[in-house]
Amino acid sequence: MAIAMPGRAAPLGYLLSGLLLIVFAAGFTAMSRHVRNAGAFHASIGRGLGRASAATAGGCPPGAWWPRRCSPRPAWAR
Repeated sequence: MAIAMPGRAAPLGYLLSGLLLIVFAAGFTAMSRHVRNAGAFHASIGRGLGRASAATAGGCPPGAWWPRRCSPRPAWAR
């Protein structure tokens, strides 16, 4: 988010990114009190949103990273 806001708006991008990270960390910490297997992000999603959502969320990171890992050029060079 911060990189997408160049120039004079860059500090605002960093501020918004930091606030988003704080909100995520607070929610994840609060949820980890209710999940026995708090080390797995999949378990937290399953507890809050159900098994189907957890299975979908578990497949998203590999599905998002696979094209980057298999591309001939690094992502930053595009």
